[in-house]
Amino acid sequence: MVNNEIKEKVLDILRLKEKNILLEEIKENTSIGVFFDSSNVIKKDIIGNETVRMTFSIFYKVDAKDTMTRLSASRKLNDIGAFIESLAKINKLPEIDEKRYFIKMEMISSAVLEGREDNGAYIYRAIYAADYRNKK
Repeated sequence: MVNNEIKEKVLDILRLKEKNILLEEIKENTSIGVFFDSSNVIKKDIIGNETVRMTFSIFYKVDAKDTMTRLSASRKLNDIGAFIESLAKINKLPEIDEKRYFIKMEMISSAVLEGREDNGAYIYRAIYAADYRNKK
C-alpha cells in the first residue's frame, strides 16, 4: 500500500509538468490521472535503512479522431517520463519528510493503448517508478 503523503509528493512533482493531472481519477472528457500500483522494499542495510520502489501508472484519455491526436497522447506520457527522469538526474527531487527522500524516478514502460470507449475515446497508459529511502 502506498502512503498518502508520498502520493501527494509524487502528484506535486507530476503537476510541475502536467498541471491538470488528477489523483486516482479519470473524467468523462479528455483527462489525465495517476494511479498508484504498489510499494515494495527493494534493499535494506544492516542498520535498517530501506530503499522502497513505488510504481504508479498514468492514464491519459483523449478523444482521438485521427492518428496525430493518438500519437500526441503517447508523446505526452513519454514527455512526463523524460521530465521526471531529468529531475532525478540533476538532484531536484524533493524530500518527502525528514526521514524519507526520493532517490530516483523513471518511466518503466512506454505508453500503450489501454483501451477504447464506445464514444471513440482512447485511453493510453504508461508505468513509472519512484525509489525513495527511509532513514532510521
